[in-house]
Amino acid sequence: MCFPEIPFSLVTVLFVLSIQRKPSRANSISAYLFAVASYVLRTVGIVALAVWVLDSLLRKKFKLAVFRAVLALVPIVCWQFYIASVESSYEYNHPAYAYQRAPYLFYNVSYAQNITFVDPFTPEKGATTTMEIVRRFAGNAVYIPVNFGEVLSALRVHWISWFEYLLPDVRGATFVSYRGSFLILYSIGFFVLIGLIAQLFERRRLISLYAFAYIAAVCLTPFPEQYARYLMPITTFLVLSLIVFLSLAQNTSERFFLSKWSGFGKYLCAATLFVVLFAELLDSVTSFTRNHQPISYLDRNGQFIKYRLFFYDKTYQDFDFYVTYLQQNAKSDDVIAAGTTPHWIYLRTGLKAVMPPFENDTAKAQQLLDGVPVRYLIIGRDVIKSERYTLPVVEQFSNQWKKVYTTPDTQFAVYERVSQ
Repeated sequence: MCFPEIPFSLVTVLFVLSIQRKPSRANSISAYLFAVASYVLRTVGIVALAVWVLDSLLRKKFKLAVFRAVLALVPIVCWQFYIASVESSYEYNHPAYAYQRAPYLFYNVSYAQNITFVDPFTPEKGATTTMEIVRRFAGNAVYIPVNFGEVLSALRVHWISWFEYLLPDVRGATFVSYRGSFLILYSIGFFVLIGLIAQLFERRRLISLYAFAYIAAVCLTPFPEQYARYLMPITTFLVLSLIVFLSLAQNTSERFFLSKWSGFGKYLCAATLFVVLFAELLDSVTSFTRNHQPISYLDRNGQFIKYRLFFYDKTYQDFDFYVTYLQQNAKSDDVIAAGTTPHWIYLRTGLKAVMPPFENDTAKAQQLLDGVPVRYLIIGRDVIKSERYTLPVVEQFSNQWKKVYTTPDTQFAVYERVSQ
């Protein structure tokens, strides 16, 4: 998956390596450049700029801290000016259709606008408040150790599937699967957390400060289902923290426990590393044997494309089925509304595509679709569950929409506007 987290992870590690070295002008410049690069790749890179300034404060170089703060503001201010220039442009303020700049359309507005909602995918819940942000942060922070465990081993859904495979006919297997996976992942994450705290009292404290600042920034976002991806760039520091904890546990057990318990640290170390590495190995084998699926289709130029994709499950296969249907049946000037990656529909077919409106008021939603105007409406099990808003529209206005295609596994249905 070509997420920006991959290059972001690289420059993050290079930033920390630079800032951890003996203070010098060359190391300071390289740290700054890597911090700017991280901010360019992802907004959360602002944490690296903040830690770069904090490094000076911790060394009590206050004039240097002020100088670094000014330099840190340069990319931030430049980016904000760019956003302001886009949002003040004629094209932005004269949208092609009425809801093109609605704050819930995350592809079309700034990140700052989109996260003003309690839940950006459910805008009717309203705008967030200070108390809601505090609750969001606290709720996400409590669950962070589980996310640590997922990053270092495998996603919880994979753990659950492994438990269910091992306990196919056991009574209470579901309870064991969910509780067992939670316990394993939380334990691993708790060990990482202790390791991070331990490093605050060592010379590697900047690693922990960066990690904690990064985690705090992540916890402010309303997308907990994405945290395994968001935390991937600091995997290096999480692994280091796990090793720090295991080393600390082993040394402590040897020094302070009774003779018969002195080997506890070794056993804990061996068991933890076995669980983590075995899960990673099993996950990798599963990914290549079961989740590396073939895909084939005709592109917009009529050329046959064939390759493999990871995690190309039934939902994505059905997605491609309905895209193929549109490619073969829609006219060149038809507009598609789909909750799943409309930009990919455009690339595949050349047809203009938009997100549907996220409106509970079906009459208003129909009016907004009319204003585009949308010819084909896709309803199905997309990631953001947009069918909550589109299905009521075709049910209430059944005289204006007809179902013309259903994908093989009935994951999606294509509705065409009835000609008046």
